[in-house]
Formats: sequence, structure tokens, C-alpha cells
Amino acid sequence: MPSRTTYFNEENWDKIQTILNANSNEGSEGEKNFSRLVNELLRLGIFLYEAQGKDETFSLEAFRREVLRRSVMASEAQVMIFNMLTAMYFKLTNPGDSEAAIEATLSDFLSSTNAEADKVVAAFFDVKDTVAD
Repeated sequence: MPSRTTYFNEENWDKIQTILNANSNEGSEGEKNFSRLVNELLRLGIFLYEAQGKDETFSLEAFRREVLRRSVMASEAQVMIFNMLTAMYFKLTNPGDSEAAIEATLSDFLSSTNAEADKVVAAFFDVKDTVAD
């Protein structure tokens, strides 16, 4: 790792020393390391510096919505796979059964899955706030 020399003003130096002293009461010697602390502070500072140039700000609610949306998408993918496997199973085990029996079974499964998904969304968001894709 490259080594650089830098100079701190008194205020920043005092704050770094305060953080180091606070960390000295807890944790191992590696957690009290000056270089590690300064690198972490620099990493956070660069992150904030880069974020300043962007027009968008971080929204916790938007993040939560995106996580929930992606979870639902993953669940829907599982449902599609289940549907395909169920249809193949019915066709292999009951070649005489009609497509209506397969559709009824899949419809029941999808209805119960959608009802559970609606309960999850309702627990976290107002119904008026939900976004339809």
C-alpha cells in the first residue's frame, strides 16, 4: 500500500485523536490503528464528495421499495418455475386430465401467493403509495 505524508489542521487532528481514544476502550489493537481509521474516514469523505455531484439524493423509502420490488420479482420467478414444473408433472402423471385441471391448480396457487404478497406490501406501505409496474 502506498505511503503518503499529509498534514492535518488542529481541529481535524483533535477529532481523529478523539475517535482513536474512544476506540481504544473497545476492540482489538487492529481496530485502534491510526492508518485504518484515517483510510476509513477518507473513504467516507470520497463517497460523500462523489455523491455531491449527483442530482439525486438517497431515499430510504425508495431503497426499501426497490428491495421489496426485487424480492417480489424473485418470488414471481419462483412462481413461474413452479408453474412450469407443475404443468409438466400433471402432463406426465395424468395424461388424460384436461388443461382445466392444471389451470385450476395453478390459479389456486397464484391466488394464494398474490394474497400473501399483498399482505406484505400493505404491512409496509399505504395502498395509495404502491407503484404498479
